[in-house]
Amino acid sequence: MRRREGLDELLGAAGFEPVSWNLIDLDFGGPEADVWARCCEMFYPVDTLDATQLKRLESNFREETRDLAVNGRLRAGLNMRIVETRLRQELPR
Repeated sequence: MRRREGLDELLGAAGFEPVSWNLIDLDFGGPEADVWARCCEMFYPVDTLDATQLKRLESNFREETRDLAVNGRLRAGLNMRIVETRLRQELPR
């Protein structure tokens, strides 16, 4: 589910209130070496690579991002959606 309407439909049928939806921007940008380390730790299952494969992957990363840095800073990040809801409180009859 990536849309508020879809979540509201799904959760509303189960007795939940409409969702509140907040977007958080996470900035992982910085020097190329820092971006490599952050992204490598967070997104890539590099523990299955041997040292040669990991070095080749890092080399490819540096080659592909070489011209993307501005003033020594490489832009990187992601958006995270935080969705909250509560179970509807039924009034006593």
